[in-house]
Amino acid sequence: MNQTYSNLFRQARAYGFLAQVALAKSAWGAAKQAAETALQLSETAGQSVTQPLPAEQQVYLDWEKTFNRGWYLLSFGQAQRHLGQLPAAVQTLEAVCK
Repeated sequence: MNQTYSNLFRQARAYGFLAQVALAKSAWGAAKQAAETALQLSETAGQSVTQPLPAEQQVYLDWEKTFNRGWYLLSFGQAQRHLGQLPAAVQTLEAVCK
């Protein structure tokens, strides 16, 4: 994979960690924003990857698209719940299971 895409995935993970820190500090708005940014960066990076990829790189991409995306969605949904956005939180958390 191109270094640019790898950097976008790394940035997404960094925002995922920021979301977790914000959740731990009860900074719900900051957590929601960080998780949303992580989701956007991950999506952009994933769409920019050209197919087909060598098997090793495909495994890495699949990991990014499944595990990390679920982690970002979980953080986003938790922030929504604490912000009182219950219907949106339920919808977001249901997306984690898909």
